[in-house]
Amino acid sequence: MSDEKKFYFDKYTGRPLYGFYNEAPKNTPIVDNVDILVVGGSQSGVCAAISAARHGAKVLIAERFGFLGGQSVYGMVTQWEKRAFVNNLGAVLTKGLPEEILNKVIEKGGSDNLWFTPPGAPEMRDGEEWLNPEAIKITFFEMCEEEGIDILLHTLAVDVMLEKKEDKLNKMTGVIFENKTGRFAIAAKVVIDATADLDLIWRAQGEQGCGLRDPINRMGQGFYVWYGNIDTKKFMEWYSQNPSARGGYPKMPDNREKVMKNYKESKLIKIGGTAFREIMEKAEEKGYLDKIGDILEELGVMMFVTLGMKWVGDDRWSPSFLGIPNLNMLDAWQVTDYEIFRQKLAFYMLPIMRLIPGWENAYISRENIYMGSRETRWLKAMKMIDQSLIWDPENATKPTPLDAIGRSGAHDPGKNKLRAGYPIPYGIYVPKALDGALVCARACGTKPDRALDAHRGITPNMVAGQGVGTAAAIAVEDEVEPRNINLEKLQNILKEDGVQLDHEHMDFDFQIPKDKIRDKPRPSE
Repeated sequence: MSDEKKFYFDKYTGRPLYGFYNEAPKNTPIVDNVDILVVGGSQSGVCAAISAARHGAKVLIAERFGFLGGQSVYGMVTQWEKRAFVNNLGAVLTKGLPEEILNKVIEKGGSDNLWFTPPGAPEMRDGEEWLNPEAIKITFFEMCEEEGIDILLHTLAVDVMLEKKEDKLNKMTGVIFENKTGRFAIAAKVVIDATADLDLIWRAQGEQGCGLRDPINRMGQGFYVWYGNIDTKKFMEWYSQNPSARGGYPKMPDNREKVMKNYKESKLIKIGGTAFREIMEKAEEKGYLDKIGDILEELGVMMFVTLGMKWVGDDRWSPSFLGIPNLNMLDAWQVTDYEIFRQKLAFYMLPIMRLIPGWENAYISRENIYMGSRETRWLKAMKMIDQSLIWDPENATKPTPLDAIGRSGAHDPGKNKLRAGYPIPYGIYVPKALDGALVCARACGTKPDRALDAHRGITPNMVAGQGVGTAAAIAVEDEVEPRNINLEKLQNILKEDGVQLDHEHMDFDFQIPKDKIRDKPRPSE
């Protein structure tokens, strides 16, 4: 079909064009007027809402699903990463509101007991310590209720209210929503876009405010499946004696006894794919892989399905079958195809999983509500950062910049490589050419791909939420645009609230194994 007969939602998503329908003008009722409107109930959005409310603002948080918790709940990304708080090299990265929330979640029980090991401990594997998703949801509800924050669930933002000015920047003054009740608007002095995909900025500015890379260059997407009713003791006895087991955590084949020790102490066990070679061979003999091949063929892709998994407590295990490259999470038609695919895959993997000792009666306990997304849009912000800030060797000795709202350990690229966290600039959350709005969550002013990958982790985005929410409250109180707030005032408040702004290093009373440390990034990073 020629370009003349297509309609492009953006330059990477086009659909056949059958004409246009002229909608009648709508007289949309404004049903509320708040100081700060947070759109998106992710960890970052909740932190923004709580911090704003604690500093005197009237806050409403609107969420498209029926819960708060973002990726941790709908994407089952329940790893908030111990190393994001104090990394294995001793850099103290996160305190303040994220640490407060973390402690409340852990107190509710059901999380990985590795959270109780000392920071940097030799037995600690970075980035895999899972938290109880139900405890996350309840903690967020309770904390928002304690601060008097209004919550509106099952509500989708469909457009924005804009005040257009010829001689000044346009200003976002509210958001238009739709839900089962109907279509309505909520006005606000400051709107915080916590959608992770910059849905509000996109509707306000399109590519003037948002950057996009070709999906072929974006970070891959993924999903989790939790299988339940596993006889974990039987499974661990088989695995700990499996001669094919290599890698994982505790690292095999050298730590057979430690595997059983972790099982008894309810601590992380992560298993590499080599342990399941004989299982996959049996599955092939029985013809179970044929159905998997059919599912992949339906989608028109060639992927190799492997088995690797981690324990998520009690009788539940979470396998990882494959990553999905080149998926455009902004293309609803393409996402639909992959949503159908992943649910079929999880179901038709069951006969294969039941070949594993201890898995004979396994069933699907929990699935993603939505595909896990790593990259969609990024913000064209007042300030843009790249890897030069992240890897700056002087981050430990330079004075903390006046615009810093916290520190980060660089998520995946920074594992065991940063002696000091890098300062997170406030300006990466301020749209370059739009007033009345701030951003928190993943899609901030970070340049692809290393800086974006470094800054997309849950914990640094909670740090961002606290900083952005506090900044929004200051903007309301001082009656200024978010880009014009007093940065010294912002930092003073954040320090009073326990945010980790300056470099702090913790000395450990044990030797960290050398194989856990990489002092500098790879050349590509």
